[in-house]
Amino acid sequence: MTLSQALGRSLGLCAAAMIGSALSAQHADHAHGPSANEPVMHGEYVENKGQWAAQILYRADFGVVALFAERDRLVFSKIDEAVLERVHDAQHEGPGAMEQVRVNGHAWYAWFEGANLNAEVTREGRSSDYFNYFIGNDASKWASDVRHFEEVRYRELWPGVDLRLHDEAGGFK
Repeated sequence: MTLSQALGRSLGLCAAAMIGSALSAQHADHAHGPSANEPVMHGEYVENKGQWAAQILYRADFGVVALFAERDRLVFSKIDEAVLERVHDAQHEGPGAMEQVRVNGHAWYAWFEGANLNAEVTREGRSSDYFNYFIGNDASKWASDVRHFEEVRYRELWPGVDLRLHDEAGGFK
């Protein structure tokens, strides 16, 4: 597989996870999906209870940028800001319209080079509300009572070094 193919596959998976879960998730306090005027902006780390690929531990959304926390890396995925409006419009146009929506974006990785891949991953600031994910007809991809957290921490990722992921003023810190 060429680098271009690998990046394309990665971007496709990240974009599908971003758009698919954003449109499929029902938040306990919000019954509507994202739009260009109101992008999803959690700033909190949503646990993976089987609704996404197994390597994803947590996901946070910052507008059109999603952060996927995995055991050995962080994956950032940014989609074109106009795609949310195109998706919204396609949902109202009828059968087959979603298949015509093209998603442009980028994905990049921050690998934990030389890190302790068995580092303890902890979370703090558990939400009182939750998400439910009912993705497609495959019940194995459904997840209920999915909580989000204010902070995720990798303890002793490197000797004497913790990695702390949290939100500050609506952005990743």
